[in-house]
Amino acid sequence: MTSNAKNIAWEIINCGLQNAPNPNSVCNALYKSQQCTSIADFQIPEPWNGDIENAPILFVGLNPGFLDVELYPKLGNQYWTLANGKFDTAKVEDFFEHRFNSSYQYVQYPNRTKIVPAGYKLLRGRTFWAYVKSIADKILNTSNSNPGVDFAITEIVHCKSQNISCIHSTCYDICFNKHFDNILSIAQNLQYIVVLGRPTRDRISKDFGISSASKNQWYDVNLNNKTIKIIFVDHNAARGASAKNIPQP
Repeated sequence: MTSNAKNIAWEIINCGLQNAPNPNSVCNALYKSQQCTSIADFQIPEPWNGDIENAPILFVGLNPGFLDVELYPKLGNQYWTLANGKFDTAKVEDFFEHRFNSSYQYVQYPNRTKIVPAGYKLLRGRTFWAYVKSIADKILNTSNSNPGVDFAITEIVHCKSQNISCIHSTCYDICFNKHFDNILSIAQNLQYIVVLGRPTRDRISKDFGISSASKNQWYDVNLNNKTIKIIFVDHNAARGASAKNIPQP
């Protein structure tokens, strides 16, 4: 991770650490959603997952889900901190860049339809990360896309929640306007953006000047002084959501 990427990652992380615990902040609902009793309990915002500076595909979702049993950065877990109680910044940065690397034990790959955080109780059906991988496979015309290498994932709201119903619309606007362009600025190898779900589509399409964006249709947009392709697809939870619905770019 370059120094510029590290700076942007910590801007996002520190934004959540400073604002989410504040009862007067619109972001406080996410802190409450995690049932935090102190800042030590707070799972920090996800700036992104994967090597965003080099991945050819970037998935954009609405908000990362919260899972209390996950090995995930927070001040209350000494795995992530130094002797002085502050974050081990190198370990946190490495987590977000290499979270999907199977050698780290942060993520489980029990079968081809499931990619889940370590400690997660396996459920029936396809998981979100597996759905994302299936779309990457389709785009790259392979069955072996490498999570975190061939694609990275980011969100509009970066603080984790148990349910998006707790998030105020102003929170979406603040987080998106404050961080999204900075994230895109470091995605220098980007060729494709995949936007997940209708609420995310409504915001991202407006940002790129795409009026009445249709689902499962590729658009050309200018980013970082080059033309890339963007597509708007169903969220994993939507009825009928499938990589089969997505045309080749």
